Amino acid sequence: MKVYDVRDPATSNDGIVLVGGFVGELIITFTCLLDFILADPKHQSFIFSGEMMEQFLIDMLSTEEWPDGICSLTINKPLEEITQGRDIPPAQVAKLVREK
Repeated sequence: MKVYDVRDPATSNDGIVLVGGFVGELIITFTCLLDFILADPKHQSFIFSGEMMEQFLIDMLSTEEWPDGICSLTINKPLEEITQGRDIPPAQVAKLVREK
């Protein structure tokens, strides 16, 4: 039987899926944040906006020593379609992907 840390959703159900490593750390972090917010009424108005989430991930991923390939995103459109054939910097590509 196979044991997966994080399984590709396209594969068959042929083993045990564990949520650990990088994904597990993210889940633990956000669960702790939610528990903190819900534990005290004075924190109930806290909102974790999209911009805050993006900045959190940028700070976390750019300041820690992570191995190559620790996090990957699947984009459902070809890069050429997203950029419309233009040669643009990666930050601008990321913004276009978020907007579409």
